[in-house]
Amino acid sequence: METLIRPPWWDVNYTTRNDGYKNSAISGPKGLVLHSTASPGVDANGLQANFNAPGLGKSVHGAIDDKHFVQFLPFEIKAGHVGSGDKGSFNNTHLGIEICEPKGIKYNGNASAILEYSPPAGYFAAVRDKAVWLFAWLCREYGIDPLRHDEGGGVVGHYEAYALGYGSNHGDPRHWWADCENYTMDKFRRAVFDLLEYGKEDDMARYNVISDMPAWAQLTIRKLCGKKLLNGSGTAQDKNGYPADLDLSEDMLRMFVVNDRAGVYGD
Repeated sequence: METLIRPPWWDVNYTTRNDGYKNSAISGPKGLVLHSTASPGVDANGLQANFNAPGLGKSVHGAIDDKHFVQFLPFEIKAGHVGSGDKGSFNNTHLGIEICEPKGIKYNGNASAILEYSPPAGYFAAVRDKAVWLFAWLCREYGIDPLRHDEGGGVVGHYEAYALGYGSNHGDPRHWWADCENYTMDKFRRAVFDLLEYGKEDDMARYNVISDMPAWAQLTIRKLCGKKLLNGSGTAQDKNGYPADLDLSEDMLRMFVVNDRAGVYGD
């Protein structure tokens, strides 16, 4: 998946004051744990500031909001993000990523249930798409199977880590996703898998000229050609001055569109 490049919304701001910055190396990583913050309205930069303090017993590799992913720790070291269960802890083998919850969530007294939900329009789709993209990048980088979710690795929510015996008793992100957005970890894993699959070649139709492409792809491909990110061989042009020898499969088109929706190519 050469087209899955790091996007401009990926920031690195290590929590160097957090005790977790001095942790030992992680084994693998063999899997990924998705968390949600239970802190409505706190974005990735705000969460970084909260974690960047000494004496904390918890740490995390990064956080995603609707505009950014901020990496808090190097992926090569452990983070104290998921706690422990009867069988041990995924802290030793899994990266931990927080997904920031939007304004408009009101919890009950012990934050075990959401009482009111009125998020900003489009927030969930934006943060979900960035999470899908990031998890696809991490799965590719570390050879993680995005459909796997068992003791040996893969992609799990915090609540699933607890059910497997490798995390503390938390319900995230199910309490938000399933109850408020009709979204599940199974849907998330499939979306990550599909994004990775879009980068593979097969015998499907290929497109050289933008006007022959599906309508849903044309705006993105024009944008990429305008930015000189796609140029074909650099010789043939269509009547509008765009490259006429792009040689793109439908899967490649889908990949470019997903990347574009996630903000990889800027405005």
